[in-house]
Amino acid sequence: MVMDKGEILRDYKAARHKLEQVKILAELNDCTPAEIVGVIAEQTANKSTLSRLIGEYGCEPPIVKKPKHKPANEPAMAVLEDREITVTEAVDRLRRELDELDRRQYELDMEKADFYRMLWEMLGGVS
Repeated sequence: MVMDKGEILRDYKAARHKLEQVKILAELNDCTPAEIVGVIAEQTANKSTLSRLIGEYGCEPPIVKKPKHKPANEPAMAVLEDREITVTEAVDRLRRELDELDRRQYELDMEKADFYRMLWEMLGGVS
């Protein structure tokens, strides 16, 4: 295919006549309309669109793999600085960083207020 999957889906969604656009995209990418329908199926969850396209071009419906869920008692893991940590640890770290940013922002706001106060005094309180 000449176009990547994102381009195909974007062109398909932008088209006024969707069924004709599938044929055009197939010609542009030197493939079958069924392959274009497969790309669209991978990228969209709209069942009515998929069933209409599959019916029109007679291709097999795509197999959608459901994501595997971890058991509730097993903590999820995140990768941070090339090591795995639990999500709880990652959230705690991010909260500490946000608290530090809030503290620094408060200090900057106070410094800004001091500058305005000095400017006001230099101007003699004139508005």
